[in-house]
Amino acid sequence: MRKRKTAARMTASALAVCMVVGSLFTGTAAGVQAADSSETDWEAVRSVVSRYYGEWDQIQDSQAISNTIPNTALLGNGDVGAASGGSDTEKKFYISKGDFCTYNGNPLPIGGIAISEQEEEAEETAENLAPGYKEVTVSNYYVDATGKEFKPEDAVNGKMKQDANGYGWVTKRPQELEDGENPEYWLQPGGMKDIRYYKLIHSGIVGETQHNTVAYQLQYLESDSEDWDTIETLDDSAWVDMDNVTGNTQTVTQKVFDEPVHARYIRVYVTDPAPSNKALRLHELELYEEAPAEFYEKQDILNAEIQTKQEIADTPMEMKTWLAEGENVLVTELTSKGTEDAALQAEVWANADSSVRPVTAANDETSVTVTCSTQNTAPDNEKAHVSKAALSTKVIGADDVSASSDNESGSGTLEFTLDAGATVYIVTAVGGGGRTYHNDGTTLWEAEKEPEEEAADILSRVPDETALADLNARRQEWWKDFWSASYVDFGTEDENLNKVQKYYYGAQYMLGSSAREDEVAPGLYGVWHT
Repeated sequence: MRKRKTAARMTASALAVCMVVGSLFTGTAAGVQAADSSETDWEAVRSVVSRYYGEWDQIQDSQAISNTIPNTALLGNGDVGAASGGSDTEKKFYISKGDFCTYNGNPLPIGGIAISEQEEEAEETAENLAPGYKEVTVSNYYVDATGKEFKPEDAVNGKMKQDANGYGWVTKRPQELEDGENPEYWLQPGGMKDIRYYKLIHSGIVGETQHNTVAYQLQYLESDSEDWDTIETLDDSAWVDMDNVTGNTQTVTQKVFDEPVHARYIRVYVTDPAPSNKALRLHELELYEEAPAEFYEKQDILNAEIQTKQEIADTPMEMKTWLAEGENVLVTELTSKGTEDAALQAEVWANADSSVRPVTAANDETSVTVTCSTQNTAPDNEKAHVSKAALSTKVIGADDVSASSDNESGSGTLEFTLDAGATVYIVTAVGGGGRTYHNDGTTLWEAEKEPEEEAADILSRVPDETALADLNARRQEWWKDFWSASYVDFGTEDENLNKVQKYYYGAQYMLGSSAREDEVAPGLYGVWHT
């Protein structure tokens, strides 16, 4: 195990060194050491690696679903991957497995888990005002060779699609525009509205981050007496900035206003559409009367865990989520920071986005198990296989858990109460994958038992908090050993070298999360398939 890991780490190290020597080296002395096993040396390693982490102050669900590596917080143990997502009212983790794929096909997502308020308790969420628009118009929009129109209505209908072929408002190509013409978008939400928060989703939502809008102004009119028919001819000086964004590279831009903006007419005035292609691509504009609850998430690569602060069921929550080492078990430690009990649910689902991908769901008194199978693409080919994976979930630490499931939709729910100030553990075991069945779709091949049985067996080996503590200790020890194999320290004084080091340790984390001996080798996008 160590031998294989060391070779892989040397490759990544060589890449980092080549980058430094080739273009960025400034003469700064670098510390490159083979770490020993002493606690003193571990403290040195920890002090270096802990400098580098990812953090977010907004939910990343729109970027968690991707055909490449999801742009969100990630966990992996060389076989199973988890990608963080969710919304203002729930926390999600999308679960995948490196060997869950169709015959001669691509890896597929298994499903996931969502933590939220119980449905009968949930209050109505904040409403996006944009889909209720009365009028919308733009300076121009693009029509492709097939006649498909990228109209302005698609950018405010609240039904955003992550379509690689394009979606939302797309302008004409540069050669079709007059010199100096900046894209403009006018919206009449329908009467005067109080706008406290907006979100604008750019082209990176489909993986085209090179087309993310670079600079724009979100504006409004202070008066409501203007005529919509002449809105396009108003002088620029009449429009007041709600937000002025420059130098953007992010897929989602957003802002909470200190005071609500009272407006009847909205304009998006784009001054720099994109760095690589001057055609503008805006996927969705959302407007809200209420600001979202505060959110913070940290990708802690040193400890291989995701730390989240989020309000659920009107209760401030803190979560620590991790993947076990040597067991395919995903754990979310969920702690209430509120003063009142919260009625919560953990929904487990299998990915059922296609009728040719069968799903199932079942439950006992305290757990839910869902399965997802690949399409039987070659039933007459003896070399072909069908893969099936299972998720089995329970809650440890709650006294009133009730379970239910819907076999047709491939989903199940665990309802429970989180007492004020208490902690519960939402535990999900992952079974199956690989060549589960022969080409007949029913005869077991590499699997010794059905995936749902395997997942249930794994879950049964984690009966209580003591077992969880043991799993956690083994996980922490594995990552300590991983980081301690060797380390590089260029210091932080040289900005360029610090960037190289940040990239190096980020790449090491991806490697440690994606590869293990005796597991299927990861593809270009690791073990994350959402």
